[in-house]
Amino acid sequence: MSRPKIWSSSSGEIEIPLYKKEYMSLPRIGPADSAINELYKQSNIVSRFDKYDDETIANVLTEYGAWEPSKLTNREDNIKYILWIACNDLIDQM
Repeated sequence: MSRPKIWSSSSGEIEIPLYKKEYMSLPRIGPADSAINELYKQSNIVSRFDKYDDETIANVLTEYGAWEPSKLTNREDNIKYILWIACNDLIDQM
């Protein structure tokens, strides 16, 4: 099996390993909601976030400027946002 790439947030507060088949599952154009939902259903992916508390995840999302802190209260949604950012960053690095 190939080795995962490590995605790191701009602050370095979160580092998530993702395999190419995982991050390449996102479409390059159009909505990515269904692909992100499929990734989130995989317990081995969600468990990669276990070491990060809700506050850390929300703080990292505010680094990207697209969310107000008051809208970052749902852990599931926040993990999905991070997955979307991480997958797109890793695709862009190819």
